[in-house]
Amino acid sequence: MKVVIVFTLVALALMGQDAKPMPLIHATALASVGGRVYAGTSSGEVHVYDARTREPVSVLTSERKGIVSSVAASSRGVAWIIGPRPTSIRDKFAAQADVTAQALIFQTPDQRTYTIDLKPAGVDRTVRALSWFGPRLWMLGDFGAAFYNASSSAIELGSTFLPSSVAEEVARSRVWVHEPYLMTVMPVSIRRNPRSLGSPYVSLFTVHKLDGQRWTKVGGFASNAFDVEPEMELSVGEDGRIPSSAKFSVLSETAHFDPTGIAAVESTDLLNAPIFKENWETTRQPLPGWFGESSCPDNLWVQVFGDDLWSWNGTALLKQSRTKHESRAFLPWNDPQMLLNAFLADSAGVWVATNVGVRRIDLGTPQKPLGYGGFIAVPLGPLTEKTDVKSLDKIVRELYRWRFALAELAGKDGARLVSEIYKSVGLVIPANAQGIINSLHAIPVQDELRVGDVIFSAKSLAIYIGNGKTVEVKDGVVQNSTVWNRPFAIVRRFVKATSDTSPKQAGNPQRTQAPSK
Repeated sequence: MKVVIVFTLVALALMGQDAKPMPLIHATALASVGGRVYAGTSSGEVHVYDARTREPVSVLTSERKGIVSSVAASSRGVAWIIGPRPTSIRDKFAAQADVTAQALIFQTPDQRTYTIDLKPAGVDRTVRALSWFGPRLWMLGDFGAAFYNASSSAIELGSTFLPSSVAEEVARSRVWVHEPYLMTVMPVSIRRNPRSLGSPYVSLFTVHKLDGQRWTKVGGFASNAFDVEPEMELSVGEDGRIPSSAKFSVLSETAHFDPTGIAAVESTDLLNAPIFKENWETTRQPLPGWFGESSCPDNLWVQVFGDDLWSWNGTALLKQSRTKHESRAFLPWNDPQMLLNAFLADSAGVWVATNVGVRRIDLGTPQKPLGYGGFIAVPLGPLTEKTDVKSLDKIVRELYRWRFALAELAGKDGARLVSEIYKSVGLVIPANAQGIINSLHAIPVQDELRVGDVIFSAKSLAIYIGNGKTVEVKDGVVQNSTVWNRPFAIVRRFVKATSDTSPKQAGNPQRTQAPSK
C-alpha cells in the first residue's frame, strides 16, 4: 500500500464534516493568560485567540520579521523572541541559535512596541524560553538568564535585584520560574554505578520562593532527571564531583514544575516531588512500558499541570498522572500534514502549535473532523488489553494462532492476515489493503484506539490488541509490534453491516453494529 493512498483516504474521510478549525497559520510558540491564547508564528506575528470560544481576537505585529521561538504574556504586556531558532520542538540535534540574530519584541497594554536586539543590549547567551516574574521578563537560556524590566524598559543584571547567592546560582543553572517560585538545576556529580539507566549525571534541584521582598529556600533534592552533555572534556575528582566551572548543553526538557511541585522523567520512571507541601517526599513510579523500548524516542519536552505530566517525544504526546498509575497517549494521525512545534497544557487539555494552525486536545468528547485536535487517543495500561466483547476476544485468540506465521501466508503487508482473522468472526472482507480499507464493514476511527481496530500505514496493516500493542507482519513473520514510530496512519473499525447499509452509509457508525457475540 502506497503512502499516497493513505493521504488521499484521510482527506476523503475528513471532508464534509462539521467542525470549524482555527485559522491556518504556522504556529511556533504558545502562551496563555487571562482567558487568551497567544500563538507566535513563523512570520514574526503573534496571533491572539479567546481561549473559550477559540475565535481570533487580534494580531500583534512589529517591523521585525522571523521565527517566533518564544512568547510570554502578562498584565505588563506581551513579549516574544524573533530569531533563527529551528521551528520544531527542540531535539538533540537542533543547532544552537545565535544570540546575535535574536531580538526581543515587547508590546505594552497600550500597544506601544519596543524592539531590542539582544546581543548589543548585553545578553550573551541564546534565549530558549520567556517567563514573566513581577515586572521582569526572564529570558532563559540553556543555563543562566537575562532580565528585561518592563517598568524601566531596560535589560538588567540579576545582581541588581537578586541576593548575591541566588544571582550566582541562577547564572550557572538551568532555570524555571513560576511566580512566586524559582527553580534551578545544575549537574553536580557523575554516577559510578554501571547498571544505572538514563543520564549519568546527578543534578541538584533547588527551589526558592519570593515572599514579599525576601527570597527563601524552599527545599531541594538530587536526581538524574536532567538531560545534558558536557561542552568539553570533563575532569572530575575521585568522588565524582563535577567542577563548578564545567560547561554543559541541555539536550532535552525532562523536568518542569508548577505550584503543586516538580515532576521529571528519570529514565523509565516518573519522579514526583510535591516540594511546596508540608512534609513532602519524592516518589517514583514506572512510566508506560513503551518508554523503555529501544525503538521509542527519548522525551524532548515535558510540562506539568496539576496532577498531570505531559511529554512529547517526536512521535506521541503522553499524559501521565503524577500520583496514580494512569496514562494516555495521543498520536497525530488524523492530519498527515500536521507537524508539532510547541504545546501548552492546562486543566482541561492541551493547546498545540502546529504548521497548520493552533490545535486543541480537549480531554472530554472528541470533535469532528479531527478527533482530539488531529490526534487519536491511545488509552494505556493492562486493562486496555481486555475486552468483554466475545468477537473481539476471539480475534485476539486467533491472532495467537498466527504467531510467527510467514509473510507468504499472512501477506507481505498483512492484508491476508487481517482478512482471515475477521473471517473467523463472520466478516468477509477482501485480502488486499485497498479492498480492506474500502470495505462496507470499515468504519473510520478518529477518536480512540480499541482492541480489534486495523491500522493502515506505509509499513503494513496491523491489528490493535490494546495498551499500545499490535500484531502484524514484521521482518517477514507475524509478531507483536507497537503503534509508536508510525508518522502517518489511519484506523478502521470493522463491524457487521445492517441489511440497508449502502456504501455511503458504511461510514456512519449508527448504520452498523459490532460483530455478534
